[in-house]
Order: sequence, then structure tokens, then C-alpha cells
Amino acid sequence: AQRRLERLLYLFLFFDVALSQSPTINYLHQQILSSQIQQDEPYSWLHWEKKAGLWPSEVRMNFFGKPEMRLLRDEFSIFDDNMFISGWISQILLECTELGTIPANDDVLFAALQTIQRFKDQNQINFETSPSFVFWEQKNHDGAFVATPTNLNHVISDEEAGVTYIQWLLNEIGLSWLWKDIATQVQEMMNMAASFHIPGDIDDSSCMLGFRSLLTSQKDAFPKSYKMMASMTSNMSQLASEMVTYAYRPFSNDVSQNTIDPRSYYFLHPFIQQRASQPNPSLILFPTWLMDLDINRKLFEKGVAMPFNINNIDASVNANAIYGITMSLVQSETDPDWFTGDFQQGYLDGISMIVWSIESKRILERPDLALLYYPPLFDFFWFTARTVHKLNSEISPKFQVEILNRVKNDLTRVMRDFATDQILNFAKTDPNSGFVFWDDFLGEADLTFFGNPDPHYDDRVFTTAVALNALYDTWTIRSGGSLVLVPETPALVASTLQSGVAYLNWAISTSEARLYNTFFSGSVKSIDQMPFFFPANFMQMLNGTDIPPDPSYLSDKVIIGMSGVVSEESYQKMIQEDHFGLATPVNFTGYNKSSFPFWSSQTLTESVVMLALSKNLKLNST
Repeated sequence: AQRRLERLLYLFLFFDVALSQSPTINYLHQQILSSQIQQDEPYSWLHWEKKAGLWPSEVRMNFFGKPEMRLLRDEFSIFDDNMFISGWISQILLECTELGTIPANDDVLFAALQTIQRFKDQNQINFETSPSFVFWEQKNHDGAFVATPTNLNHVISDEEAGVTYIQWLLNEIGLSWLWKDIATQVQEMMNMAASFHIPGDIDDSSCMLGFRSLLTSQKDAFPKSYKMMASMTSNMSQLASEMVTYAYRPFSNDVSQNTIDPRSYYFLHPFIQQRASQPNPSLILFPTWLMDLDINRKLFEKGVAMPFNINNIDASVNANAIYGITMSLVQSETDPDWFTGDFQQGYLDGISMIVWSIESKRILERPDLALLYYPPLFDFFWFTARTVHKLNSEISPKFQVEILNRVKNDLTRVMRDFATDQILNFAKTDPNSGFVFWDDFLGEADLTFFGNPDPHYDDRVFTTAVALNALYDTWTIRSGGSLVLVPETPALVASTLQSGVAYLNWAISTSEARLYNTFFSGSVKSIDQMPFFFPANFMQMLNGTDIPPDPSYLSDKVIIGMSGVVSEESYQKMIQEDHFGLATPVNFTGYNKSSFPFWSSQTLTESVVMLALSKNLKLNST
């Protein structure tokens, strides 16, 4: 409530002050700067650990239904010290600085980097200079470095403390009677503790590649931050080697390379079948985790393991990787020796997979499987569009020109010819104001006291800003200090951009709009998204013992995967079978089926809104 009042006061008092000449942009920029954590704070009961230099993010639960569940969704949160949110906010600040809508502030990004450098993946060799990162800061445990989310560990791993905290919260908000209704959901969250021992990942690492590229292009304005970033991410060859080593290769004879999460195989099966029809088929896709089955078996008992002990493919993770790799190629002063044959294939195959998923509408059919860690579909479109915008703007690569032109053409075509319509089809228009906006699932399934639909759309502001950023990046190019819509921009896109920006300006000025987001989550949102219930042909204990598809064998020490390539006929038969006692979940039925944890950051919402408004300002300055 205090922050909503601040919105109104700032916009009223400082309407015409600032570099950008936009009071909303200036207000948002000040909010972002003021929310950066200024000093380390240790954990104690009812006081979360916080790390200086980072920006706030929270783990929340997707409670839905009657008003008391919405209240619980509002009130329940666990402050989370991850580097990912701060990496993204840093990128957005740099993009806005590049557009000229906010001033450069080297100290802010330097403070962030001083803490982010502690999130290096110390289980990899040469980690000091490799741009290989992990979501949470690691601690040494029995010779392995374990990602350690302090606050989550206290609330989740320590079951007694977690239950005590939740019961205390319910009592504080007058809902103590609700405990009996949510106890099972709380227990399920406690059981997720095994998922919070993750290895390094390509997503966090790619986030830092994007951060590095934006700093590199503005290094004179950010000398301290650029120097630190350059020293801590100089060894691109190390990260590239890790990505190739742990890549998914379904046509390989090596089980550690050709085995993947059954959910990912289900999503990718048609794409893999297309590749299988070619002579001497080969496919390399970059997975989420910088780990394989063999290393997972070795490090599990030391506290480091992939969720479900198996790697997966996430289309949004690949889109982030493509942006980071593309910008690393564009900015290379020499022909990069890390862009080896296998790495190049993984890069191009990832792009082919993204193009296929959009053209075939597979991304719309099964977003739950395509985007395991990113529930919002529009995240994926925006991440892909960022590469389109950069390659179509004032960029003249010195090396790998032919490949980069191919990437530009393929991604531009699919984003303009296919993805744009998909984005626009989800847009809604308010008949009274003319505002255009987009909704996702947060609050969509809310009810009145009497059980009637009462949707609140608590992620509308974030979703709208992300969708607009995707459209701006798809249809604009940089021209000097401004943005220009390409000549073939459809009139509907141009009008939608303006009506969407009008909504964002209104939303930030009112106390009614909420700034939640579901930027990312764990890979399971309901029981029918568990990997065990999809077709699998690889079922083992961690010790290598084969197991039958019997639910009694399921535990955190099993590996369930799809190994190799299965023919269309055989796979269709597998889909018709039960798996560990449950039929294959062949349809996506939405995310509001059961409660699940997700990560939200109000500062991130403010950042993506500021970015969309900045693009609008520079577009209209021409």
C-alpha cells in the first residue's frame, strides 16, 4: 500500500523533472534504485537474509479460489537471494541507459556485480574466469559446492520451522482456521526441498552473457562495472566447453548424452522425428543444467543434483542462450575459437527448435512442457525478440557473418510472420478506455465468497509490459539514438503498441494495479506435470539398478528418462499406456489446478514497464 501511494505522490509532484522527460520512467527508475539492497542482513526468525547489491525477489505460492486464498497469496512470501532477478534488472537498466531514457550509474551495477561474482559455479574448472553461474550462492559440502538458498532452507528444509512460520502467518492475517485446508499443499512444498540442490545452469550463465554484452557496448559509461565483468567472464571457451559436454544428443549412442526428461521428449518428439527423417541425422540441444547423468550420480550424496536427476530442454532457456551467444559473437574482436563445430551446431539447432516450436504452434499446445521454468509464454517471445532486434539494428559483426545473417533471417521471419499473430491473439481491449493489455494465470481462478468467478489478474501489468517489449523488439530497429518501426509494420501492431503503453502509464499511476509476476518457477505445477507420468524407456535407481514402472519405486533416488529416438508408431503406443499408474497427460489444462511456488519481483515488473515505456519514448522522438 505504501509503494502504491508513492506512485501517486511522485507522479503528482515531479511530473516534468528528468532526463527522459517522462515522469513515469523517472518514477520507476527511482523505485528500482531505492529497492537495491544496501547492506548484508543475516537470517533470523521473521527476518530474511539479504545480500547487498541484489534486488528483491520472493518465492510465492499460486494459491487461488475464494477470497481467503487470494489473501494468502498476497501475504505468503519468502525473500530469496538469487542472482537471476538482479542479472535481469541490470540488463534492463543498461538497455534503458543505451536508449538514453535514464542516466548511467556505474556504482549501482558495480554493487550488483560485487555480489553476483559470488554466484560462480565452483563445481566447474576455471570457474574464476568462466561465465558459468548458479542460481544461488554455493557452500562447500564434503568436497562439492552446494547451491544454498538460506531463507528457503530455513522454511522448507526444516519442516518444523516452515510449518511454524506458515501457521504464524495464518494467525497474523486471521486465517488460522485455513491450516487444515492447506496443510497438504504445505507438505508438498516441504517435499520439494530435494529440488533446491541444483547445479550450475545455462540460463543464469546466459543471463550474464547478456549483461556482459550490454556493458561492453557501453563500457566508457560504466568503467568499474565493465572491468569487473570482463575479469570474471573472460573465459568463454570454458562455458562453451561445458555446454557442449552436457548437451542433449538424442542420436548419440552414449546414454548420458541421449537421455532426457520425458516431458522434454514429449514436447520435442515431432521435431526429433523431422530430424530423424534426414540422412545421417544429428541433433544437439543445449539443456538447462550444466550436468549429466554420470556427474549427477557422483554428486547426489554430496548435495548437488538436477531436479529428478535428469536434464531437460526449456525453450526459454535456449532463447536466452541464443541472445547471449549471438551478442558474444557480434562483439568478438577475433574469430572466436570457442565457436567450435559442436557448439555451432548446438546454437543453430536451438534456433531451429525455437522456429519449429512457434511455426508448428507446439509452444501454444504445450507451454507447460516447452517452458518448464518459465510459465509466462510471453517471456519466451520477448527473449527471442531481443535477438531479432539486435541483429536488425546497427550491428556489423566482423566474424561468422554468414551464420549471423542466417540467424537474423530465420528469427525475424518467425517472429514477424508467426509469433506476432500469436501475441496479438492474446491481447484484450477495454471497451471504455481503449486500453490494450495481456493477462496470464495469476489470480485468473479467483472466486467470490459464494464460489462465483472473480478473476483479479494480478500479473496483468507485467504480462502487458513483456508482450509489448516482444512487439517492440520484433518490429523496431535502432537508428541513431532513436527507434524506428520497420516499413512493413502492420497497422495493428503500431496501434496496439500505443494502446498498450497507455494502459501501462495508467497502471503505474493508480493504486489498483498489482505488480506481481510469475517470471519463473519450478518445473512442476500440478501432478500431471510430473516427469514420471510421460512415456519413458530409461528407469533406474541412482546406483544403476533397473526398476519397473511401479509407483512404489518412486523416490528422489530414481532416474526416469527417454533414451535415444523412438519411432512415431512406437511412441504413439507408449502414449496410450499408463506410466507409474497414471495415463499420459496429453493436454495442457492450465496452471490453476493446484498451488505451486513461483518467483516474483515487483522491481522486475517496474523494470520491464520502464523498458517498454522507454522504447515508446524513443520511438515517438523520431
